[in-house]
Amino acid sequence: MSGPPPGDARLPVRSAWILASALAYAADNTPVAAAVEAIIAEAQGHTAVLRAAYAGGLALAAELPDDRAARHTVDLLTHALHDAAVRRGGATS
Repeated sequence: MSGPPPGDARLPVRSAWILASALAYAADNTPVAAAVEAIIAEAQGHTAVLRAAYAGGLALAAELPDDRAARHTVDLLTHALHDAAVRRGGATS
């Protein structure tokens, strides 16, 4: 999946794209490790973008509590946030 142009740092646009990508990975049953790597790459490692996408994922899961893909999307974004933070030295566990 390709995202917005690399120079586009507008948080709402990038985070919406990351959320849509994560939802697609969840719906396609992409392996977690591969999906997380792709999500981090699409976010260019920016935790602010990942946090905004995660917030959108939480809202989606709240609106669709019985939707497996919505719940899995939040899980993928949680893993991506954690992994990106660890890579940047912002988390230890």
